[in-house]
Amino acid sequence: MDASFLKAVPPGDLSWATAEPAVKLTSVVLAALPAPDVTLSPTPPAVKYLHRHWRDADCYFFFNESPQLQSVNATLSGSGRAQAWDAATGEISNLVAGVSGNGALRLHLNLAPNESRFVVVVGSTETAKAH
Repeated sequence: MDASFLKAVPPGDLSWATAEPAVKLTSVVLAALPAPDVTLSPTPPAVKYLHRHWRDADCYFFFNESPQLQSVNATLSGSGRAQAWDAATGEISNLVAGVSGNGALRLHLNLAPNESRFVVVVGSTETAKAH
């Protein structure tokens, strides 16, 4: 393979980018970041998630990497009906979720040790706007 950093070309126009000479997470850098699509409270390092936009829904995949139960309050971007989708059985159940405003839902998640869960927000208006 002939490609390497030794023959790299300079970057194109980066005038759109925010430059931070301090090379730190300063308030300027943080202000340039988009709003998070998920917030967890408390913030357990063991709980990870993936978020995908579908045409008429938002799909969240949560997983607990720890051997302990994780109990968190989650705020998800999107609005509509929150459902739990069981990948093993195909069962779909409605979740109790409160509207947080600004196109977000609040719900409580209990994740057993090493458990994963799909949460789907059906009829999300945020998703409809994005597509």
